[in-house]
Order: sequence, then structure tokens, then C-alpha cells
Amino acid sequence: MTTLDLGNGAWELGEAPLQPAEFAGDDRSAVEEWLPARVPGNVQDDLLRAGRILDPYYGQNLADCAWVGQRDWWYRRRLACRLEPGQRAFVTFAGVDYRSAVFADKARLGYHEGMFSPQTYELTPMLAQRGEIELAVRVWGAATLPRLPDTPLRRLDDAIARLLHERHRDRLAGLKCQMHYGWDFAPSLLSLGIWDDVTLKISGPAAILDVWPALTPGQSVPGNEAQLCLRLEIDSDTPRPTYLEVTARGLTFDADPQRFTTALDLRAGRHVYETVVTLRNPRLWQPWDRGRPDLYSLSVVLYDAGGLLDSAEVNFGVRRVRLLPNAGASGLRFEINGQREFIRGLNWVPADSLPGRLRPTDYIALVSLARQAGANLLRVWGGGLRERRAFYDACDRAGLLVWQEFPFACVFWGRLPRHATYLNLVRQESAAIVRALRAHPCVALWCGGNELSPRRNRHVLKIVEAAIRELDGTRPFRPASPWRGDHHSWDVWHGRAPAGAYRRDRSHFVSELGLQAAPDVESLRCFLPAEQLWPPGAGWTEHNAGLAKLRHYAGDDGDNMHDLPAFVAASQRAQARALQVAIEHLRRRKGRCGGLVLWQFDDPWPAISWSLIDYYRRPKLAYRLLPQWYSPLLVSLDYALRRYKAGDVLHGDVWIVNDGLEAQAGCELRLAMGETILWSAPVDVARDESWRIAHVALPIADPRLPLRLELWQGARRLAGNDYDLTLYEARRMRLFDWARRRVVDWLLK
Repeated sequence: MTTLDLGNGAWELGEAPLQPAEFAGDDRSAVEEWLPARVPGNVQDDLLRAGRILDPYYGQNLADCAWVGQRDWWYRRRLACRLEPGQRAFVTFAGVDYRSAVFADKARLGYHEGMFSPQTYELTPMLAQRGEIELAVRVWGAATLPRLPDTPLRRLDDAIARLLHERHRDRLAGLKCQMHYGWDFAPSLLSLGIWDDVTLKISGPAAILDVWPALTPGQSVPGNEAQLCLRLEIDSDTPRPTYLEVTARGLTFDADPQRFTTALDLRAGRHVYETVVTLRNPRLWQPWDRGRPDLYSLSVVLYDAGGLLDSAEVNFGVRRVRLLPNAGASGLRFEINGQREFIRGLNWVPADSLPGRLRPTDYIALVSLARQAGANLLRVWGGGLRERRAFYDACDRAGLLVWQEFPFACVFWGRLPRHATYLNLVRQESAAIVRALRAHPCVALWCGGNELSPRRNRHVLKIVEAAIRELDGTRPFRPASPWRGDHHSWDVWHGRAPAGAYRRDRSHFVSELGLQAAPDVESLRCFLPAEQLWPPGAGWTEHNAGLAKLRHYAGDDGDNMHDLPAFVAASQRAQARALQVAIEHLRRRKGRCGGLVLWQFDDPWPAISWSLIDYYRRPKLAYRLLPQWYSPLLVSLDYALRRYKAGDVLHGDVWIVNDGLEAQAGCELRLAMGETILWSAPVDVARDESWRIAHVALPIADPRLPLRLELWQGARRLAGNDYDLTLYEARRMRLFDWARRRVVDWLLK
């Protein structure tokens, strides 16, 4: 009947004695000091706020904080809640990292392994009797994290894994966030703690624990009616006849509520019940670039002859998503509500390596930045998290699609474990992820994981797919990324190929491509001591800079690398130039290519990385220019990437790409340098199409002036794009780098 948020400052934290994972006792009395704690949160963040550790994100402090993840810890808080006769109480921990046991006073309620699955315990007997308890959680440190067994081949495996950029292999033994073991953009920081929400639900004798409305299988795009299958999980203390009152209201629009009533015969215990309701004149949830992302609020009230038993609410959207092959290919093309959707995506990584720090406002701000850049999809990368609910709520409201991966990443050489304990953990965590996210219309695709072979890991992916079929079945599933038509394009950067190499890509979908760039000088000063700022050295490397490759790409910007601001600017120009080449090339291939997803949007800590927005949310140059490359209406010039000088003639093809569903008549294309218009032509813009308009030959008077391509409709500028003719790469890909990329591509098949 009500749900209380137990995530606040009422918690305390204390260091516990080290114990093995099988320890079943209560050693709270051994805690010598209790410190204020924040829930959701992380132990490291609590210790930092208490002044017990240095900021692990600053300078080279990370190693001095490693001890925190190696210890065991207790959380505790007083919980006062007087239950009325007939009331029941359930506490739910949405996510504890990583091994934990929950206590109510001295009673151990349960032990749990897994970062992404919730724990729900009934507190009714204790609260009904005493009205107040101490709620406590014991969290084990890294000493009890799962480990891969040592074998004679382990040393060889590790050497090959390092060659292929396969990170710390013990991470494969469990389902903790893979990135926490260290990545090429993230620190080795084994976070722990209560990182997700904690809630207390008060109900009557029967409790509604989960509600999920979804389109019934096999429906086409809803017209005047939508058949919703309403699935409810209810825990009843005894068998009882009941009835449901279901009300659907517009959450983002005004409309008359629609009400439905149905009878339910409850059995004793926890069971799933299904009923079908018909929603009249449904408003569709659309991606923002195709319409309004309209949402409904569904309230469910459960009664019996004695009156109200419980109630629950959930937000949902009505939409249909399919994956189809591209023209003449077996790649992937998204179709939302019967219309193809070219993907202009961004790879999302956890926005903090201490994910409990994040609050709903953080998710809203970052999702808003992605939407403002013109993106229509966020790929939640498999080395990260099942994010918290606030992230998916923000995407629902923003009209951003989500490509959701399960927590498996970068298994190029090895295989995921096969023993029963691990497979049961996969079964538990996969089911929990599906249940947590299935009501969100933004989630458009399930993906088994990042850069792992579906063939060598089919024993795990079968479990994931079975969970999706059983608990959802309304979204497509792909076993891995990349897989069959999807490509991770890393010849540029990892292979040191020039940006022009992107134009040789004939993939049907590209879900990773990118280039590192330093964040702004203001951001660098926030996490590097003054003596480590310039020249780039150990401090930069500690924060993930690939210095050799940074210099390799930024060095083509001439001799403007003599100081920190010049180097930062050069690296950001190199990143922007490469992304522009890739984006325009792939968007021109619309129809043969279904989309692209840039690596990466955000940062989990202060880093020199591939991100477009740094950890402090300061945008790099590529982000500031991205709205013109990711606009649904793009004007593009395909020209030779060479160093131009005064008097040269630039030859190129002018293109228009329209991802929108509206045509634009009576337009004019213009190419200009400075105030001089070099070429213009009338054009009518077709809907949802990419086509070559004309070939041009332009005399270049001064290559230092940007070349500007614009589309006008009368006095209204519909689209524009700028080209810097001074940026050019002469280098070619090294044979060793080319060979390593081909080995990785082969292993992922």
C-alpha cells in the first residue's frame, strides 16, 4: 500500500574482521568504529567523505586506496515501522556489490552473491512484534571474489590475453562489473557496498511484488487498440478470492483514464498471474526523432471482501521493435513501430567507477546531453552495469533507445566457466536483469555481451537467451557484439590507421569506433598535480592515456604541440576529424548500413580517453560538433582527404541524408568558403533516404578557411556542415597492428 525509500543518510559503516565466504556468523560486535554512510553508495566514497582515504581519482592515489576493496564491511541502520494488524513488510535491496548477508537484529535473513540481482526479505514478524529493528548488511571484500582455477596453461593464456587486450582474467569467474578490475579507460577499483536502491514495502495480507504490462506476442503495430498482457507477481498469506482494479493514465499527455476490473483467485505463497486488458486508442512511444515518447502510468489495486489488500504502479510505453536485415545483407536494421530507424548511437559506460555515488539528477543530466547531441540510442556496454532505474526512466522520457548488454565483456581467447555454480549465477543474474528492465520501452535490444565468441561461449548465452524468452519475449536478442553484420571498427586508433581508413568500411552496422582525446586543460587540472600536467608522463598514463597513439594522431596537426593547451587542442581536433569522416561515410551508406554507435560517450573517472564528455561533464570538441553530424538531416561532402594548398581544386560528391519521415521541398544547397559561395543547386529533400546530389569541383583560394556546406529552405537553415581542409593524415597502418586486429576479428566469430 506504500513503499518507503530507505536510501538516505541514516546508515553507518564499519570495518569487519576478514572472514571466508562461508562465514555465517554475526561479527558486528568486532567493529571498532562506525562512520556515517550513504545508501545507495560505496564503501570507498564513505571513507573518502570521512577523510580516511585520499581521493582515488586524483593524481596517483589509486594504489593507496586499494586496501579498501580487500577488507570486509558492515552497514547498519535503525528501522522503526509499527505495523497494523494484517499488514506485512518486505525489504528489497536492488543491488549489493558483491557478496553480502542481510540481518534483522540478530537474525540472518539470507546470504547473496551477485551485483545485479535483488534481495527481498519479509520483515513482518519482527516489525509486528517490536516495531523497531536494526537492519544490517555484511559485505565481503575482494578476498572472497571468485577466482579462475590455476592451470599449467594459465601463464600462456595470460600472455596471449594481454597481447589481445583481454583484461584481468579472474574477472571472468564472477558477474561483478567487469570494468572494476581495470580497463583501458577505467581504474582498477574493486568497489563494494550497497550501490542500488533499498526500499521497504508495506502491504496488506497479499502483496503485489512486481507488475509488468506488455504488448501480447505477435501483435503488429497497434492501431485503435492494443492488447496488453498484464503479468503480476503476488505473495498472499493464504488462498483468497480477489479482484483487481487496473487504471491506465497518460503520464506524458492528457487523456481520460481507462479502467479495467478482473477477478483473481490467489494461492498461498508467491506466484505469477496473468490477465489481458485492451487499451483503446493507444498513444505510441516513439524515439524522439520520429515522434513523441509517450508514456502511460498503470496503477493496480488489489481487493478482497475485506477491502484493500495492496496497490502498485508502473510506467510503460506502447511500442513494437524488430530487427531486420539491411538491403541485400544479413546485417541489422532497427524497426520501431513499423518504421526503419537508422541508429546514431553512443556507447554508454558507467558514469562513475563508484556507481553508488550517482543520483537520479546525474542520469538525467547525462541522458539530456546525449539527446542534445542528436543521438537516438545508447548502448549499455557489457563491461559495465545493469544501470539503476533512474537511467532507464530518463531514457524513457527522452525518447532514447537502449541497447542493453549482459555483464560479459572481452573474452577473446578464454572461455567463460562451465561449472554449475557459475552457470546458476548466470541464470540468477540474467533473470534479474530482464525483470528489472522489461517494463521500460526504451530498451529495444538485448545483447549477450561485448566482444566474446558466441560459439565458444554458447553454454552461457543459451542461459541468457532462455531467461529472455521466459521473462520477456517482446524484444530481439543478439548473442554478442560484434556478431553477423555488426562490426567493431578499431583499425583507426588500435591499428594506428589514418582516419581515411573508415571510408573502406563496408559493414552493415558499426557498434564501436573512436579515437582518444585529452579533456580540456581545466579538467586536467582537477585530477593531475601541476608538476604532472606537462609534458605528458606517468600521471597521464595512470589515467589511461595512450600517449604513443595520442601523439601519433595529434602530431598531424603540425607544430602546435609545444605546450599543454596546444596538445589538448590538437588531440581534440584529431578525434573530431576522425569521427566526422566515419559518421558521414556510414550515414551515406544508409540502407546498406543500419547505424553506428560511437565509442564512447562518458567517463567513469577522470581520464584521457575516447569519451566525448569528460568525467566533469565538460564537452570535447567532437561533442560540440556532433549535433551537425548526428542531426536527422545531414548534408555531407565526400572528398579526397589530402593536404590542400592555395590554387588546388577540390573534387567531391555532395550528399543529403534524411533520417526523418518528412520531405522538404523547395530547398537550396550551398558550398561556401568565408563569404564566397562556390557552388549552389536547388533540391527537394526526400524522406528517410540517402542520395548523392552532385559532383563538384571547387577552386581553393585559402585552405585555412573552413569549407561550409548548408541546406536552406527560403530564409530557414535546415542543416549545415563544416570541413577543415588543413587536417590530413599521411600515415599508414603498421603490419603488426593490422595482423593483431585480424586475429581479434577471427576470435570473435
